[in-house]
Amino acid sequence: MKTKWCVVFLLVWQSSILTAEIRAFRFSRVGVSPVYLTRIISIDRVDTDSITAYANDREWKTFLEMNIPYRILMPVKEPKGLDMTHTDLRVIQWSKYPTYPAYLALMASFEKEYPEICRIDTLGYSVRGRLILAAEISGNLKSKEEKPGFFYTAQMHGDEIATSILMLRLIDTLLTAYADSSDIWRLVEETRIWVNPLANPDGAYYSSDSTLDGCIRYNANEEDLNRNFPDARHVLNPNTLPRQPETLAMMAFAEKNQVHLSANFHAGNECVNYPWDSTPDRHPETNWFISISREYADTVRYYAPEDYFNEFNEGVTNGWDWYAIYGGRQDYMNDYHSCKEVTIEISDIKHYPAEQLEELWNYHKRSLLHFIKRVHEGLTGDFRARKQLPESIEILTPPGIVIPLEASDSLFFYTLEAGKYDICLHYASRTDTLFQVEVQPHLLTDITLIPVHTDSPPYTPRNFVLNPPYPNPFNPETAIQLYTSTSQKTSLIIYNIQGRQIKTLYEDILPAGTHTFRWDGTQDNGKEVSSGIYIISAKNSRQTVRQKTVMIR
Repeated sequence: MKTKWCVVFLLVWQSSILTAEIRAFRFSRVGVSPVYLTRIISIDRVDTDSITAYANDREWKTFLEMNIPYRILMPVKEPKGLDMTHTDLRVIQWSKYPTYPAYLALMASFEKEYPEICRIDTLGYSVRGRLILAAEISGNLKSKEEKPGFFYTAQMHGDEIATSILMLRLIDTLLTAYADSSDIWRLVEETRIWVNPLANPDGAYYSSDSTLDGCIRYNANEEDLNRNFPDARHVLNPNTLPRQPETLAMMAFAEKNQVHLSANFHAGNECVNYPWDSTPDRHPETNWFISISREYADTVRYYAPEDYFNEFNEGVTNGWDWYAIYGGRQDYMNDYHSCKEVTIEISDIKHYPAEQLEELWNYHKRSLLHFIKRVHEGLTGDFRARKQLPESIEILTPPGIVIPLEASDSLFFYTLEAGKYDICLHYASRTDTLFQVEVQPHLLTDITLIPVHTDSPPYTPRNFVLNPPYPNPFNPETAIQLYTSTSQKTSLIIYNIQGRQIKTLYEDILPAGTHTFRWDGTQDNGKEVSSGIYIISAKNSRQTVRQKTVMIR
């Protein structure tokens, strides 16, 4: 009898895995907070009057408890233009979508036909055991020469299907044009390029290896992979969701390889989205992000119809300004790996018609190639012959950029906009200062070739800065940004106007860099404070800095 019950249980469990319970739905934006809802459901699109989202069983149950009126969006049965093929896409001029076996065969053929400059790496495996592959493309692969690292990845949402076709065509272009185009030859020779066309194979081929019909946004465990990464360190109450196999594969890849610039491709809108996604605070290099995003978008718009890629500010938006997400890949790569990543949304249409894929490629191909070139503008430093490696490199103008170095960074690269910068090299026992280091357009400047100004004044930058809180006055929450140039023990404490300590926000070793904390107007005992003026005090071993904030109940 026990055996029979066990069999029944396994059959039910297996069935629940093979049947996706993912709801797509839409509801009015009036009276709701996307910032709050994004922690509950997977928001896909925020328009002027409505929000489109997805939810698995867990998320759906929580959403229903909020009593928000909604409308279910029914999936399209047998969507038009979803033509599939088992044939090599190159033979049929990229006019159809590949089956999963055809995708694997095409990736394998890239390495087989171009073994000197292409290697297919297995980054990991999906929930159902499908391969997560990346093509590594570079000149003289066997030598493992250190070069700036670049990464493109696509289709982490399985239903955004045209993104993978762009990546496959890009791989093919880099390989076939290597021998004939001097620009592409140089790009491949001087860069380590990885291209991952399909980050969520289970979501893409959810119903069958032979079709994309039935593809879903989530993975086979019904989790949104772009809400599954560790939250950036400025996020309070970071997510504790179990990391999915696909997420872990990407995290391991980023940890193993030096990647300096990357982009993550999606569909559902038409824009380039730059960080941060998880805070209204601006990245210290926001102007640089806007510049490269504008370059990509403007080039696409030049070669595309007038009504394409014109969302937001002509195809460019800050992530938070659009809508907040937590657990996103973009913020994870920027915060944990000093890799500058943007998100590129290629189309309002998720199931892009196969007969129009050629046009889509023509819109994006120039931008795709030019974006890779931007990894070659910035700083480099060859410390391999030096007795000592700096602990960190700090760019003083603009402030807030601290690049921690490890032993593997003895030859380091950092993408930076052309211009002049004051730079500090922080060693364990000293700081060397370089003044007016000039980064030339389209070139990497080696800072180890620039003499240190030993006769310059001692290093006295603003190395401990507490910015004014925002919003101020506030209710219910205010953000507090603290910058420190060196890792040291730091406290961040709230006092009332009488000087009584009421809340400890942080008291520990604070790593070098810019950090955002949030105060929700509560005391250490959990009670809410009353309306009034409060003092924010940040203190390290050398100095104390303060700001005022006003709570309005």
